[in-house]
Amino acid sequence: MLELNAGTWPWLRTEAYFHGPQIHIMAGVTLRRFNELVALAGGCVYAPIGWGELPGVPAHLAARVS
Repeated sequence: MLELNAGTWPWLRTEAYFHGPQIHIMAGVTLRRFNELVALAGGCVYAPIGWGELPGVPAHLAARVS
């Protein structure tokens, strides 16, 4: 687990018999990038893009901080 979290070893990877680019999915990858990498390997993620992303800050609140 320490190696996975440190980025030494991939969390998921394609196997040697996969006839495409070697794909490594490292710990900490965004949901969007995870979905892209799984699709490159011929897989499918059953969650809509945007699910799990933090909502944006409403404009009226962002103006107060600036």
